[in-house]
Amino acid sequence: MAFMTYDEVKAILTNYIEKPGSYVFRLSCTRLGQWAIGYVTSQNTILQTIPQTKPLIQSLIDGEREGYYKYPNGKNIHIDLSSALRPTESDRIYVSEEQYAIYCDMGTCFELCKICSVNNKDCKIQPCGHLICQSCLIAWQNQNSAKPPPLCPFCRGEIKGFESIVISPFDSAMVVNRKESSPNGSNEFDDQTLDANPNVQTLQSLAIARPLNHENSHL
Repeated sequence: MAFMTYDEVKAILTNYIEKPGSYVFRLSCTRLGQWAIGYVTSQNTILQTIPQTKPLIQSLIDGEREGYYKYPNGKNIHIDLSSALRPTESDRIYVSEEQYAIYCDMGTCFELCKICSVNNKDCKIQPCGHLICQSCLIAWQNQNSAKPPPLCPFCRGEIKGFESIVISPFDSAMVVNRKESSPNGSNEFDDQTLDANPNVQTLQSLAIARPLNHENSHL
């Protein structure tokens, strides 16, 4: 469920307070582009959490296995979400031969996040399309949460959301096939020039992924 407030989620789950594992998810009102999951705990309390290091689907799958998210909207139904984790062609970005050569000359690679230089890019910021790793995106949003709306660390455009992507490294054997299927050439943006904002430079220390704590967030 999307476009709901914390109070609305709480009101829904109050109807299932005696049914631990009941849950509802919504788009976060405070952290744009992230999802909040409200659920009834085994102590018959209602908590909400924002997945910090996993996509929503993976969080729901893991939460179901661990007993946190068993009954969507309080219903006794099972929804198989595993197929939603398989990347589609629209989620995949292929590194071109030209991009590969350019980044080799710079001693790096296209798929590496240019903020932390540790993780691979796995998020596309909307609507500008710049690429970043999820850990850096979350750290950047948290660091600037008191100054809405959050802005892209590369172009300073407003962040209205993000989507998960998969980057396929350059493979010379795929060049011909890619040109035939994508005659317009590269299917993604050239890489970014990092914003000179000094706050961006502090993100490297914040980019280490943190485990999700299921029962300590009320956002």
